[in-house]
Amino acid sequence: MAHEVPTAADLIARYPAFTAVAVETIDVHIADAAATGVDTSWPEADYAPTIAMLAAHNMALLGIGDHGESAGWARQGLSEVASGNFRAKFNDRTVAAAAGGGLNATPYGRAYAKALRRVKGGPRMVGGGAAPGGWGPTAQQNDGGILPWGC
Repeated sequence: MAHEVPTAADLIARYPAFTAVAVETIDVHIADAAATGVDTSWPEADYAPTIAMLAAHNMALLGIGDHGESAGWARQGLSEVASGNFRAKFNDRTVAAAAGGGLNATPYGRAYAKALRRVKGGPRMVGGGAAPGGWGPTAQQNDGGILPWGC
């Protein structure tokens, strides 16, 4: 099975907040996410879901989709509301994250960032070859030659 780009129906099934969005609009954001944020170097199992995450994040940043009024306020950092002599309180961290427009601004972006760290982040180990005439660790010399340790 090859890396398959998700369809608008796939994105809607995963994120129902985009049910009322035109399929053409979703397709454009899926294409952008596939072209700029996720390529076929991703594991096949992560490819379609992360494209959907990034497309949903980009649409949410643009205000596309039905996230509900209360969810919209919460996403913008509203943490408390009072009625008599009106009072509203915003969470400073959420407001800062939303204002920055980065991946932390939406739940879809946070999910994408988590997948990105899991799949692409951190150091990678690369195995070396065995020393000529034996096995074990090797050391590369300045002239490009390889010697086993202890030589």
